[in-house]
Amino acid sequence: GTGDAGLDVDHDVARLDHLADVTPSHCGAPVGEVQAGLLLVGIVAVEARVTKDRQDVLVYTAAAQGSPLSIAGQVQADLWISADASDADWMVKLIDVAANGVARGIAEGVLRSSARDPLKYPALLEPGRRYRVRVDLGHTAATILPGHALRVEVAGSSFPMFDRNLHTGEGPAGTHKQVCRQTVYHRAGAASRLLLPVLPKRPRGTPNSSRK
Repeated sequence: GTGDAGLDVDHDVARLDHLADVTPSHCGAPVGEVQAGLLLVGIVAVEARVTKDRQDVLVYTAAAQGSPLSIAGQVQADLWISADASDADWMVKLIDVAANGVARGIAEGVLRSSARDPLKYPALLEPGRRYRVRVDLGHTAATILPGHALRVEVAGSSFPMFDRNLHTGEGPAGTHKQVCRQTVYHRAGAASRLLLPVLPKRPRGTPNSSRK
């Protein structure tokens, strides 16, 4: 990982995505449950410290919360990125880190660069050019307790939950592959950010509901 950089770092970072050892799926593995003949798919929060220590994962950990922080709704990552290949994946995870280091996933999402514009698919990248993309992490609800910290991880894969990107633009059935250097920018004019649906704090003594 890149270490516990703050979310307001103003420099560029880049790591290699090694196809022979792709970033594994750990946080938020999907599970299914059959009810009344329907398959209900959800996300399970699992321990996520294994991924943080890899060299192909960018890790940003905020300061510990001094008071509870509640979120409910859609989470998105607004990223400024570049890559030295024609295609790349951007896997973003939002994680709750306890004071003892236990890390549990809250939300995650992935964007394949070539699919960022459905009207122009495949929209291949120009290597080295900077792009602005938005990664949808879906809807979630959670409360970050005092002493806990929010962490954002950005990686180039989450296998086998999602298929590998061969970085050539050929798609998963391609016959060629290459290693890709992916860069996330967070500086003036190209500031990557996380969009959180933060709930307003309820004043003390305010009841949960009122009756007439």
